[in-house]
Amino acid sequence: MPKWEYKILKSTTVDDETEKRMNGLGQEGWELTFFDLKGSPPPLLFYMIFRRPLGG
Repeated sequence: MPKWEYKILKSTTVDDETEKRMNGLGQEGWELTFFDLKGSPPPLLFYMIFRRPLGG
């Protein structure tokens, strides 16, 4: 059974900078596995959980 490590990214906006961070994580082997939006305007809080094989 594979073992995983996880990373949580929180952001108040999803903009070009967030996209760059997400693309960078993808290049490092991280895979987006969960996305959630909390709160009501303003402010919104975006939660993204990434995972990759342990030692990846």
